[in-house]
Amino acid sequence: IDIVLEKPIEDEIINDEHHNAALLTKYKDITQLNERALGIDIGLSNLCAVVNNCGLTPFLIKGTPLKSINQLYNKRLAYYKSIAKTANSVDYTNRMYYLTRKRNNQIKDYMHKTTTYIANYAKDNDINIVVVGHNKLQKQKIDIGKINNQNFVQIPTTMLINQLQYKLNRLGIELMVIEESYTSAASFENLDYLFIP
Repeated sequence: IDIVLEKPIEDEIINDEHHNAALLTKYKDITQLNERALGIDIGLSNLCAVVNNCGLTPFLIKGTPLKSINQLYNKRLAYYKSIAKTANSVDYTNRMYYLTRKRNNQIKDYMHKTTTYIANYAKDNDINIVVVGHNKLQKQKIDIGKINNQNFVQIPTTMLINQLQYKLNRLGIELMVIEESYTSAASFENLDYLFIP
């Protein structure tokens, strides 16, 4: 059961492009940023790399538990599929359903713990804005090898961002989701501009 306690939010929904555009103009020049900010890079082995502009120690949140959950799930699901095909001539059984439900609950629990930790960290350190890099449709037609595809595609990064959004909104902290597809090619020494509207 998902229980969501509704609280009136004055800000617009974070996935709204107008909201992100307004935040980008507000924080256009990063050198003039007087706000206390957190930057989050979502990954695979490190689910979240969290840095800030206020001198606090950066930290990582491990993504390996999610990889382990998915690895065990894929192994058991393949075994159950082979048994179902040979024994019952069906594609999906109740055992597969319960296995999938258990895996989804484990991942959702880990995401809630992660986002709660980040939201509490932001609140305790008087952070005003949290910036998360996310590329739309980044998992479509991905080709980084069979094993990496399976690991990467099964991590629900959008779930992480959505949970973080409502937890930060409840605390009055802004969340900005930005495109990060060109950040790997950017150079700090050349003062490349990273906020791409």
